[in-house]
Amino acid sequence: MTDATFTSRAILARTFELLRGNMKMAAIVTVALTAASFLGGAVGIGAMIFAQYTIISGILSQADLMPDGYRIRRFWAILGVCVLSYLGMTLGLLFLIVPGILLAVRWVLCVPVLIGEETGVFEALQRSWQETSGRFWPIFVALLAIYLPVFVVLSIGVGATMAAGGAVDAKNLPLAVLVVLNAISTAFSVLGWHAAAAIYTMLRSGTRGVEEVFA
Repeated sequence: MTDATFTSRAILARTFELLRGNMKMAAIVTVALTAASFLGGAVGIGAMIFAQYTIISGILSQADLMPDGYRIRRFWAILGVCVLSYLGMTLGLLFLIVPGILLAVRWVLCVPVLIGEETGVFEALQRSWQETSGRFWPIFVALLAIYLPVFVVLSIGVGATMAAGGAVDAKNLPLAVLVVLNAISTAFSVLGWHAAAAIYTMLRSGTRGVEEVFA
């Protein structure tokens, strides 16, 4: 796909096309992860990794972008790349903000690359960095359009609920509110996985239409 056609608008369009074609699975994953989030610890992390694998591998398989003889059991590799990328982004955000944003954009493809190309953890991060070279702004704007609304909604929801109930800690919010907030957060995480898969399929498939992916 040429840079002229690789725009934030095209990324968002591809993301929502993929989501519409995968709506049933996305809904099941959202409900399951919302429930698992209350279990916490290893269960919650394991559920998140497995769900991310399920969503992205399903999209890549439908797009015929999975390697022959693919090894399904890559849990630890995906966990490793997620831990390293999240750690790098978190440290960047804590210290200077901009480095964290840069890493979030440049490493957006690490999980699709890990799944679709059977790379190692560090190679996946490197490949993502290479593939997003020269494409920072379209990806940044698309991810901002996806994640900024949920940040605003969650901030307003938590702030308003805490003010109304006199709570001083988000952990003291009513269970129903926590369920709703977790569901919203999870839904946007699932949408973000679709965005990562959308960017990857766009770069791998060129101008191939989404309708072909789900044909």
